[in-house]
Amino acid sequence: MALLAQHGYGKSTKIDTALAEGFIDGAIFSPRDETPINLANYIESVVNGYPGKIFFVDPQFYASTIQEPKLGKLSDYEYFRPELTYRNFVAPASITRFVSDVLEYQRGLSVTHICSPVVAFDSFIDRWASVALTMAQASIQNHLQSGDSRPLLISFVISEQAFRNASELDDFLNIITDLDCDGFYIIMKREDGEFNQTIHQDALTGLLYLNHILTNLNDYTVFHGYSDFISIPLHATGATGTACGWQFSLRRFTLRRFQPSGGGRQPRPRYSSLNLFNSILINPELDQIAAQRLLRSVLTGTNYDAVLGARLPPSSAPWSNETSSLHHWQTLKIGIDRIIALRSGAQRLDEFSRLLSTASAMYQNISHQRIILQSSTTHISQWITGFGDFRVKARL
Repeated sequence: MALLAQHGYGKSTKIDTALAEGFIDGAIFSPRDETPINLANYIESVVNGYPGKIFFVDPQFYASTIQEPKLGKLSDYEYFRPELTYRNFVAPASITRFVSDVLEYQRGLSVTHICSPVVAFDSFIDRWASVALTMAQASIQNHLQSGDSRPLLISFVISEQAFRNASELDDFLNIITDLDCDGFYIIMKREDGEFNQTIHQDALTGLLYLNHILTNLNDYTVFHGYSDFISIPLHATGATGTACGWQFSLRRFTLRRFQPSGGGRQPRPRYSSLNLFNSILINPELDQIAAQRLLRSVLTGTNYDAVLGARLPPSSAPWSNETSSLHHWQTLKIGIDRIIALRSGAQRLDEFSRLLSTASAMYQNISHQRIILQSSTTHISQWITGFGDFRVKARL
């Protein structure tokens, strides 16, 4: 089971350092944030430098249906077609051409996996879902004819809302479990663009159920992009890999990343606590926790914690963006390793339930100390309910 970097703008040395430290097991690359030549060269560098790791490109073809998009370097890639509408996907020959161009580009790279193009959809029964399935079939056929021996991952970008419809999800799973591919790359398109760990409980149930059906019951390889702390329950339910980046937009996926924006201020420094399943503000939240002598109870145990405990308040300690990123990956890695160290699926599920109970108790203790957290804490009740409903639905 692997934790991957979700590559984006401003990588500097973050990925290389995390690979060298063993915090991540590879990366998913973003053409939007690198020129074609730079991306090809960087992929070759890390593949040669870190053999046995996982590296593939998210072709980001789903951005092709956004009108007046903010594409970055994506428009420099010959396979990309901007501002497409449904009409552009009606003819099978058009889909065949789109698929061929995307896959042929990746065959010229040193990636370990090939990733299919896809369009995003909001419901398992809308017309865009039908287009996505047609692109999946075309990708399988193209990959088979190419003779390329690398694993093919079929991509799906699915709205959070869609996962809440259990019957439609079941029908969708009946279709995709017949696909002759090696595995899948799944992105949940979130409804809320604000950075937090919240997710509707039914959507979490649906996502975990899809993951379980594809991996545990059908032996597919499944990677989940932009999964942040949800990586941990995904690994508890069988995920092959999950991914997370350094910016908040690389931890929680919305199409706003490809839409014009008015800019914004630099994000405030945060500390990622495994015991809270949350990234909390160092100032004032971690400072308040430290003042109540609860700091040790929320620290994860990463290589970077000592600097925060060495001086009070913690916000007086140096905490760069790169340090924060490396710390976050190590936090997720510690949580994932704690889960997968257990041999049986039942043990892993029980351990995650225990971790949720610990987090819930920790939030109650913080509240009793009259510490007010600005970071949303409603996710824990959502996770407890959604995870419990998953276990009932999957009969685990």
